[in-house]
Order: sequence, then C-alpha cells, then structure tokens
Amino acid sequence: MKAKTPKLIVLLIMLDTSGEVLARSWRVAQIPNGNSFGCRTCHNASYSSLNSFGTDVSRIVGRGGRDRFWSQTLASKDSDGDGVPNGQELGDEDGDGFSTIESSGVTNPGDSDSKPENTVPTADAGVPQSVSEGSLVILFGGGSRDVDLDDLSFKWTAPRGINLSSITAESPSFIAPEVGEDTDYTFMLVVNDGQYDSLVSTTVVTVKDVNKPPIADAGAKQSVNEGALVTLDASGSRDEDFDELSFTWTAPKGIELSSTSVTYPTFTAPSVDKITILTFGLFVNDGKADSAVSFVDITVNNSEVEPVYINITNLQGGPSMNYMSFDFKTNDRMMYEIQASVNLKDWEKVQIVIGNGKTTRFTDEKSPGFKRRFYRIVVDH
Repeated sequence: MKAKTPKLIVLLIMLDTSGEVLARSWRVAQIPNGNSFGCRTCHNASYSSLNSFGTDVSRIVGRGGRDRFWSQTLASKDSDGDGVPNGQELGDEDGDGFSTIESSGVTNPGDSDSKPENTVPTADAGVPQSVSEGSLVILFGGGSRDVDLDDLSFKWTAPRGINLSSITAESPSFIAPEVGEDTDYTFMLVVNDGQYDSLVSTTVVTVKDVNKPPIADAGAKQSVNEGALVTLDASGSRDEDFDELSFTWTAPKGIELSSTSVTYPTFTAPSVDKITILTFGLFVNDGKADSAVSFVDITVNNSEVEPVYINITNLQGGPSMNYMSFDFKTNDRMMYEIQASVNLKDWEKVQIVIGNGKTTRFTDEKSPGFKRRFYRIVVDH
C-alpha cells in the first residue's frame, strides 16, 4: 500500500498541469494575434511567472479560469507601461476581438521592450458642450495625441445641416442652428500620423432652444368721426418661434373696449369738442415672455365743422393784373375744397387743400380775367 501512494500523487499533479495547459490555450485563443507570442503573451521567458499583461488577465479570470477577458477595457490599458495600450500592440485597439494589422506587426503587451516602431495615434474630439442656438461653437481636437510624437492631420465629420469652418482644422467652428427643441449633434474625429488612422472619437454638442420674445403690432393709425364704431387690429403681431400668442390691450381713460384680450377689439368713438387723439397700447405673450408694448393712435374728429376764418388780400401782379388771394387756418387732416363763382349760383372747384393745422394761403391766378368773382370753402372732415 505504501508503494502505491506516490503514483497517485504524481497522477494528480499531471492532471492539474494538463488542466492549466488547456486553460492557457483557451486564453491564447481569446487574445487577438495571440499565437504570435503564445504563452509568452502572459508569461515571462522562462514561463515561471506571469508578466504584467498576464497579471492583469489573471485578475479578471483567476488561475485556470476560462471566462472571457479580452475587452475594450483591457485593450485600452497599458499593462507593460511602454506607453502603448495593449490593444494597439495586438492590433485590436477597440477590444472587439478582431485585429486590424498583420500578425507580424504585433508586439507583446506584457514586455516593455516589445513595442511597435510606429503606434496608432489617438483621436480626442473634446468634451461635450451645451450651447444656445445661433451661438458660435468651437470644436477642440487638441487633445489628440501620438506616442511617437508624429505630426497629426485631422478629419472631422459633421451631422447633416452643420457647416464646419474646416474639416481638417484642429479646432473648427460653426454656428449653432435654430432648433425647435433642445437637439444633440454628434461630431466625429479621426487623426492620422502619416501612416495610421486613429479610431473614431466622438463628441456631442447640445443646442438649446432659446425662446425669442414675440413682437406686438397694434395696427395702423386711424381717423374717425365721433360716434363711429372703431376696430383695433393686432393681427400683425408675430412670434419667430411660431408659439401661440395671447393679447392684452390697454385703452385711454374713458374708453371701454369690447375686450382687452382679443385680436380685434372694438369701441365707440367718444364725443369730442375738438380733434382728439386716443392712444391704445398692446403687448402679446407667447407663453414664456411678454413683447415690448406697441402703440396706435386713433384720431377722433369733431362732427361739428369749425368755422373757417379768411383773411383776404388783393395782390398786385402788374399794371393791369389784380390777383385775389386769401389766408385761412386749417385743421390737421381735414380736406378743404375751394370753389369759385361769378354769380353765386354756379360753383366750380378751384383747388383742394389738405389741412395741416397751420395757416394756408390760396391765390387764384385766374381772377384778373374777372370783374367780379366769389369764393367759398367746403370742408370735408
């Protein structure tokens, strides 16, 4: 019985060693271009211990484990500290399990003395930004880098509808577009070191919808007679964001509008002793902001025509020419029709004068041809 015991022990050791060998084969098969270095990908030259990359793998799967361990996280790590990420050394920078270079070009991620002659550059499209529509936006690719310190060229890709100042500049710019709601725009950047393209780096610019205040329009000036029904008009008010508008009218003292919150309110022109100007105010709201106030003047005319006072002057036009001329004071915006007659029965229109609130002079250049000529002024208000 004692002689059999060592045989059993040896058998157990062999089984354990065989299992570890199988586990190593499983791990090597997971590594992109793993066969280029075989077990030395994870072990030192004598296979007596794990190298730095193997240590990182062991932390993930444990001794003899067969869990999948190759990932973007492990690919982005620089296990051997040579300045080149594991994925670049093995030709699988994004860690998806597919190599982008020939096996002859890979280097050992666990050996700091083994690194590529030219490494793939790394693009950095910058941090996300949040901006207002209409503002100037500057992208920043200056964080892109190359371990070999090669000069980098830049290639930006913008979403549809965005025009970059340049697609090859390190920091191109654009004007944030008008948006109806907060909108995300994704930009992509690839850099090249003269030999290799980097992986794509992306950044997101969020363009914020900025409310634009609406614009009130209280309508055109009007001239009406006292007692007339007057309609105000706010239909020219507008909002650049096409928001629905609410209306608020203000009226002068003594005037009652049919409504202060509709597009077309009405009122009855009051009785006045003289021409009176009534000023109405309007502001609109788009649900977020008030507009500036818009004003409109309504001129109310007195229905009783004010008398026209005439100052007659006889102008001497020469030895045989006497022109009839007279001055009269006008009211603003009233129309005065000057008529002439030789018999006080038949009247002809001589001239139309639009009042401006000042004194106006009329001269009848035909008057020298008449011995007697009468004048009258018809006022239309």
